[in-house]
Amino acid sequence: MKPILLTLQFLLLCILLSAQDNEPYFLSNPCLAPDGQTVVFSFEGDLWKANVNTGDASRLTAMEGYETSPRVSPDGKWIVFRKEGGSNTMGSGYTSKPGIYTMAADGSNENFVTDRGDMPRFNNSSDRIFYQVGGGMNTNYASNKPDGRDERIHLKSMYGGQFTVSPDEKWIAFQDLYQVYIASFPKTGRTIDLG
Repeated sequence: MKPILLTLQFLLLCILLSAQDNEPYFLSNPCLAPDGQTVVFSFEGDLWKANVNTGDASRLTAMEGYETSPRVSPDGKWIVFRKEGGSNTMGSGYTSKPGIYTMAADGSNENFVTDRGDMPRFNNSSDRIFYQVGGGMNTNYASNKPDGRDERIHLKSMYGGQFTVSPDEKWIAFQDLYQVYIASFPKTGRTIDLG
């Protein structure tokens, strides 16, 4: 009886010690800040930032919903991200207002930009936010001002997606039917049809 009791006590101690493990798991969507000293990422449905040298992390968001896809502005002052809507797991009312948001790099001044779009990122001058809209046989690459005004549809594609603008904003890479393409990204003021 005594060996069984000791074994049970040992197992309980192991469970308690493993529960105190502070190592985070399931981190996703990392984005390195322009200064290279900070990484912003998603963890447990919220956005966090961490110092790359010390590993010290702090939570940026703690609101209802699941925040993902953070990108830091080129000047390092702002973060754009997507707040996901409900799902079968979380329920339809989990996020009261899904969409694309911005906030200051310290987590303050959250601002709603648009209720549609995915994969947001700032342009070079941080005065517009690019994002992908739609999917399937109708995908657009659009942008708005950070206050949500002045939406522009830059590109449309029947099967394209995963749009990525080059740092100098002269080129666009995208996926189309399991192939990757690179095309010029001229600023014509009109929507360009990629086919």
